[in-house]
Amino acid sequence: MSFVHLHAHSEFSLLDGAAKVGGIVTRARELEQPAIAITDHGYMYGCAGFYQAARKAEVKPILGCEIYFTPDSTLARDRRPELYHMILLAKTNEGYTNLMNLVSEAAVEGFYYRPRVTYEMLQKYSEGIIGTSACVAGIIPQSIRNGRPDEAISWAKKLAGVFAPGDFYIELQNQGIALPDFEASAGFSTQVELNKRLVEVAEVTGLETIAANDFHYIDREDAQIQDMLMCIGMGVKLDEQNDMRFANDQFYIKSAEEMREALAGHEDACARTLEVAEKCNVDLE
Repeated sequence: MSFVHLHAHSEFSLLDGAAKVGGIVTRARELEQPAIAITDHGYMYGCAGFYQAARKAEVKPILGCEIYFTPDSTLARDRRPELYHMILLAKTNEGYTNLMNLVSEAAVEGFYYRPRVTYEMLQKYSEGIIGTSACVAGIIPQSIRNGRPDEAISWAKKLAGVFAPGDFYIELQNQGIALPDFEASAGFSTQVELNKRLVEVAEVTGLETIAANDFHYIDREDAQIQDMLMCIGMGVKLDEQNDMRFANDQFYIKSAEEMREALAGHEDACARTLEVAEKCNVDLE
C-alpha cells in the first residue's frame, strides 16, 4: 500500500527547507506515491509553482500551510507570543481561497514574531479545509508535554469543532528523536511514547490519527544542506550547538515502506493519508 506525505516543507519555508518544488513531485512520482502536499511555514508562496509542477508530473497536488496558531485572541504585542504549529490543507477551491485569506489576515493583522492565527480566525475561514494537530510543536502535543492530558483532550475537541466532521486529525510522527523537555512533566522522552498518548487523545475524542514525516528535504543525504540553511537563518556556525537544529537525518521524503517501519503499530494512520488525499480536490486555472 502506498503513502501520501501531508506535512511537507519546500524551499519556501525560508532557511528551513531544502526541497525544491520540482524535486518534491519528482520524488513522489519515483516512489509511486499518488499525491503529495506542500505545507510551508506561515505562508503559501510556493503553492502555484508546486501545483503546476505536480500536474505536469501527474502527481496530485495538495495545497496547504503550517500555520502559527495562538490561543491569545487579543493578538497582544506586549510580550513574546504563545505560538503552536497546525497543519491546514485545502479540500476544495473554496477551502483554498479561505486558506489564502486566513494566511493573509495572519500576516497583515496578526503578525508579531510570526503571522499569528487565532481560534476565531480559524472559525471564520474553516470551510473547505482539513486540519491536523501537526508536529511536537502543536498545542495538543505541548499540552501533553506540560503534564496536562485533560487540556490536550480539550484542545482536540475544540479544534475538531472548527472543521467539518471527520476533517481534523491527530498527527503521529516518529523520526527517532529524543524529547528531553517532556521528561520532567510528562514522564517520558520518546516519540513512541508521545504517539501512545496522542492515540489516547484520539480515542477519547473520537478522532482519527494520521501519519506524517514533516519532511524538509528530499533525500536523506540532503540533511546537511538543510542544516546549513538553518544555521544561516539563526546566525550560528555548523560546529556550534543549537537546540533548534534537527537532531538527525530522518526528515526526508520517505517511501511507504519506510513510513510503516517508522510508525510500526500505526499502519492505519499511514493508510489514512490516502483517504485524506482523496478528499483534497483543488483545481486552479
